[in-house]
Amino acid sequence: MNAPWVTRGARAEGWLRACEDWTMFACFSGAAVLGMTEVLLRYIFATGIYWAEGVLIMLVIYASLVGASVGVRQNIHVRLDVLVNRLPPALRWWACLASHALCLFFVLALWYFGVLYLLQVVRFSEINAETELPEWVHYAAVPLGMGLMGLRYMQEIWRLLRLGPGGAPPSEGPGGSV
Repeated sequence: MNAPWVTRGARAEGWLRACEDWTMFACFSGAAVLGMTEVLLRYIFATGIYWAEGVLIMLVIYASLVGASVGVRQNIHVRLDVLVNRLPPALRWWACLASHALCLFFVLALWYFGVLYLLQVVRFSEINAETELPEWVHYAAVPLGMGLMGLRYMQEIWRLLRLGPGGAPPSEGPGGSV
């Protein structure tokens, strides 16, 4: 029988996975429907929705950043396979660990500066003229996406550390090699 924290962790992982997948689906679907509606309105009825472009851009940005987190989760993120594939298996593990650590540093830096900028935007409490949404809604995508990616990179680093250099090669998985 699993320890209670293992069960809770698996449940939290399942919940987070579902939230990522459904958020990405809802944002891309909403953007597609809104885009098609806008095209039909403009070319058939010579009118449009004044806020459509701003919301469409925001939905695509949210979907892309959440999708990047899904890419890290599924091990299909951008990598340099050519160099890593030429390394011996033990060095591949180290290269993968270093790669994930650098990516984690990068996304956490973007998350940190995104949060700082978001706090500035919240402080001014402005409303976007085009979408009539608070400006912070537009800028929250960066801290959200980078935070999710950071969490996923931490999970990958933890998985690699648990396996150790002699464990299963990090190149296995849907995405191929590092």
